[in-house]
Amino acid sequence: GGGLYKIKKFIKGNFFLINGDSFFDINLNLLSNFISDKKWIGCMAIANNKGYEKNDKMNNLLINKKNYIEYSKYKTNFMNGGVYFFKKNIFKFIKNKKISLEKDILNELILKKRIKGIYSPQYFIDMGTTQKLKSLKNNLDNLKEKVAFLDRDGVINKLKPYGYIENFKQFYFLPGVVKGIKFLNKQNYRVIVITNQACVGKGIINEKKLNNIHMKMTNNLKKINNSYIDDLFFSPYYRFSKIKKYRSNNVERKPNPGMFLKAINKWNVDIKKSFFIGDQLTDLEVSKKVGLRFYYKKNISFFEQLNQILKQ
Repeated sequence: GGGLYKIKKFIKGNFFLINGDSFFDINLNLLSNFISDKKWIGCMAIANNKGYEKNDKMNNLLINKKNYIEYSKYKTNFMNGGVYFFKKNIFKFIKNKKISLEKDILNELILKKRIKGIYSPQYFIDMGTTQKLKSLKNNLDNLKEKVAFLDRDGVINKLKPYGYIENFKQFYFLPGVVKGIKFLNKQNYRVIVITNQACVGKGIINEKKLNNIHMKMTNNLKKINNSYIDDLFFSPYYRFSKIKKYRSNNVERKPNPGMFLKAINKWNVDIKKSFFIGDQLTDLEVSKKVGLRFYYKKNISFFEQLNQILKQ
């Protein structure tokens, strides 16, 4: 609490707060989804309690039907995960004195039903002791991510006949895509888009316009059902481009694996638990090079196809 008071003047808006001595593999997007609700002041990530009975963490928590955190009269398996999203008005409750964020500030706000909670089954460990830090280092597989890699055109959005998507007015989600991406979010898959976009190299649109299309795509997903794409990689290259920097790239453009290798390195991807959905032969070819399970996009709802894939 005292540390928060000291940085008060530097905080200009809503903010994330993360404990420095714990690891919780939760997607931060989940914590900020309640921003339109005026009553709440903060959202707390809730983790599984695996033997943390004798520490200062908040134990025996519940999340009610309106997503507010409550204390249970009985033992539960839920505890504070040490990751928060706060509105700036949290500072109304922080005084210039020795004060505990959990025991004083959060305890009061939970009793007043002003703190919401998001539960995640993701890996959690308190690294506050040498023994637990060593345990984390000896179990690095727990930190790997399972990823649903998706091609864009023909998988996420309808193909434009005889051309490229040049603006968001031409962008239409295919049936089941929005619901399917939300489903992947809930199943703790990272959603990463991998797409060839030679339209940039051909001079049809520039990178700024392409990024604008992708920004509106992600904004619409959030607006419709709070779903999200974790990352997006695109290859703008075309071998006959008039612009030299776009003329050739033997590493990134599919069926070459460059974009995948970047994503795998950045996100610490577990190849065995991940897959790729595409609609072109080049998508199949790059999957073989990387070692990913591959599925051609079927002529059915994207959500329905995902259900079939995850049941295998």
